[in-house]
Amino acid sequence: MGAMAIGALPGCLMVGFCFLVATYRPDRDPELLALLYDLGCLSYVGSLGCFATAYFGFAIAILYDRNNIFPKWLAYVTVWQIVTEILAVPVFVVPAGPFAWNGSMSFWTGTVIFGFWLSCVIVFLKKANEEQPADQVPLP
Repeated sequence: MGAMAIGALPGCLMVGFCFLVATYRPDRDPELLALLYDLGCLSYVGSLGCFATAYFGFAIAILYDRNNIFPKWLAYVTVWQIVTEILAVPVFVVPAGPFAWNGSMSFWTGTVIFGFWLSCVIVFLKKANEEQPADQVPLP
């Protein structure tokens, strides 16, 4: 949870502030606006590595879960989430190509896998919530 909270600062707030500052005064110098957009995009794509710790903990929890809340294959998809975080590392040194901030490997592969992963987590959490009786005490 700490890794997710720390990751929210550069991964969510920084990009939001950069984009808001860029759109607040559209009459600014276009190069300054481009700088703000680049800073926001690099912050968003390149700072996701801190989420890898939380994903690792989630994958381990799924594998050791005795209640079978999530299917075991979701742990392996979660590991692929960690791989996509590693693929985002070169965005700070690669200006163009598949490993740039908008490239097919660092951005699009990670976005597709994250979308699939998040959809699965939402569906299985909803299913587990509906199947658990209100008076049932969770297993230790």
